[in-house]
Amino acid sequence: MGPSKQNSFTRGLEQEEILQAVVVADSFNKRFRPLTLDVPRCLMPLCGVPILEYTLEFLAISNVHEIFVVCCAHKERIQAYLASSKWATCTFPKVHVVVSQELLSVGDALRELDAKQVLTNDFILVSGTVISNMNIEPLVRAHKARRAVDENTIMSMVMRPASVNHRSQPKGEEFMVCMDATTQQCLHYEYMEHYLPKRKIRMDLETLKGHPDLLLRRDLIDPGIDICSVDVPALFTENFDYQQIRQHFVRGILESDLLGKKIYIDVAESVYANNVSSPQMYNAVSMDILSRWTWPVVPDSNLLGNIRFSYGKNNTYKEVNPATIATGSGTSSSGIQLARSAKLVRQVAVGHGSKIGAQATLESCTIGRHSDIGAHVTLRYTYAWNHVTIGAHTTIDNAMIGDDVVIGAHCRIEHGCILGKGVRLVSGTHLPPNTRLSLRREHEGVEDHDTAESPSLGPAAAAAAAAAAAASTAAAATSSSSSAAITPAGFVWEDVLSSDNDSSDDEDAACADRVRARRLQLYQMGLPASQNPRVQLLSAADLSDTSDESDDDDGLIPGTLDGMGESWERESEATLSRAFTENHEVDIAALELNTLKMAMNLSFTQLRSVVIPGVLAYAEYGTLPGYEDERALIRATLLRWLPLFAKYVFSGEDQFGALSEIEHYYLEREAAPSPSLTAGAGADAPLVPKSAMFVYQILYDEDILSEEAIVKWFQVLSMRQAKPPATQSKAKTERGAALIAAVQPFIEWLSNAEEESSDED
Repeated sequence: MGPSKQNSFTRGLEQEEILQAVVVADSFNKRFRPLTLDVPRCLMPLCGVPILEYTLEFLAISNVHEIFVVCCAHKERIQAYLASSKWATCTFPKVHVVVSQELLSVGDALRELDAKQVLTNDFILVSGTVISNMNIEPLVRAHKARRAVDENTIMSMVMRPASVNHRSQPKGEEFMVCMDATTQQCLHYEYMEHYLPKRKIRMDLETLKGHPDLLLRRDLIDPGIDICSVDVPALFTENFDYQQIRQHFVRGILESDLLGKKIYIDVAESVYANNVSSPQMYNAVSMDILSRWTWPVVPDSNLLGNIRFSYGKNNTYKEVNPATIATGSGTSSSGIQLARSAKLVRQVAVGHGSKIGAQATLESCTIGRHSDIGAHVTLRYTYAWNHVTIGAHTTIDNAMIGDDVVIGAHCRIEHGCILGKGVRLVSGTHLPPNTRLSLRREHEGVEDHDTAESPSLGPAAAAAAAAAAAASTAAAATSSSSSAAITPAGFVWEDVLSSDNDSSDDEDAACADRVRARRLQLYQMGLPASQNPRVQLLSAADLSDTSDESDDDDGLIPGTLDGMGESWERESEATLSRAFTENHEVDIAALELNTLKMAMNLSFTQLRSVVIPGVLAYAEYGTLPGYEDERALIRATLLRWLPLFAKYVFSGEDQFGALSEIEHYYLEREAAPSPSLTAGAGADAPLVPKSAMFVYQILYDEDILSEEAIVKWFQVLSMRQAKPPATQSKAKTERGAALIAAVQPFIEWLSNAEEESSDED
């Protein structure tokens, strides 16, 4: 027995010295599609460097001995890349590629590794899109120390602190943890459901026993870095329903009464760690790298031997000519042709061989190699890969552009657009927000496990594309630039909001607008946080119908960025008009309006200013078959659309705002209701229709407006009418008096009803 114990002890020491890591290269969703049809997410360029390089460097500086890269989608490309990289000849760490024929989740990857029995000790589990500058080795030692005391410790989740509205917070993936304030043991993990805002969280009191000091935290970023015991893969093998780490495994362990396993949270201070899990996070992490928050992981740190950047003022970077690196000439020539009048404003990286034309303005952008940016081009928060051509006078905001894309002159590409490899746009093309284009049709068979749903041609995008094609064809015929000869190529995909494997099986149609809101968070690039601290691709509060959007931290008005201040009303009115004309269901109309709200950064107040007068105008001037009596028609129309009305009235303050909108509708009648919403409204319309009283009564009867709010509004109106401002027009004063006269009987009825109720009491 003596020698046997000695050998066992020796093997234990050998295993203790070997730190292993698992990198799951597949992402199992479609957030970056169509870009990931041609390149795996882990090999997408991030500030000129494949994302996987950042992940492997993070593990290397943490003294990991052995790395297993597990992949299924694009496996040949990942194998080829690693075989030709510095990691092929590197012995510390040693990188192995584990190819699986079918992976549908992280759980499948761990079950694959468990079957191969390659993990011999505690290991680090990360995705192939993790960016970090930390040395995780001290946290690994802390995890092992906990395991030495308690063998039931099976995982430590590594997180870092950041405010809820921080740019680096992944939107749409919010969570909350309850942990022991002393030991950092995780007692509860709550995934904030993406379509039902939560106001209450249930926790098992038995779980909380023995933990006198608790911390509830939502101010953490989860980069997806876990330190796991060797037992974790076996637990996935035993539980085939475990697919995702957080939603399934972590919650399953914490809620299990039988396993008795423990999970801890290590909060890493003063380090950077994040995950490029969505276009929004691609944008955020790119800005963090260019702003040097990730130091020393910055472009000029030269992670790759053949990719080197020089650093300039305002966080601008120019790639050094690879030829000078190969020859060792010692020069720092970039091979970049930058016009004297071109401006690299701030946070810009430009690849070797690229050309920037005269009067071009680039801000918060990355440009790949051998790209051609024309004169008078404006790029903001735009990520163009290699061999991209952009024609003169084109404006692009918040977009991702794949390799070999050609964009003609005088184009406008709005925020959230993603252009797949080889797409070609003729001059004059205008892409609406969140449009996705690809050379491949939506149902072409491709190996893309980075995806999970089948996009379809969205009607709005298709209509926009058709209009753009017609306009751009004419522009191409008259353009004198070289882009006039561009042959358009590409298929419009839906904005990938129609389906998603991230969604729960039990979601129902009634929550469709919140589902779409959450997916919009996940998929679109959105407006940059630097423009407006409130523009955060919707925080968790924005998913709640009771969110308060009245505060404007920096004085900017939502919906007015980039010259969109005048267009949002037209877009909203057109959407509402289409709902009336085509007799949409209320949920469909609300979905379209909320999508517009997020796409154009609108507030509920702004939408309410369109919806309320629109519904009133349609009730007043619209027609419904089978109604001849005016009162019956108005009542039927209002009841038909009141659920839409109600979606923008929540609190008492909202009720008063709604009453103000109704008042404004009746008092500003010298400007007739928008023709896009009504037919027959003209300058000879009555001062205030007799139906005004019916409107207030119906809103009261349907519990949309309270008695208190109506009476308070009427008192304010009466006092204002008694002493009208000197600047108020005579016509408006007359309409105010007419409105008071029309509503007075209803107010008296409310007062009498209140008195009768008091007498009965």
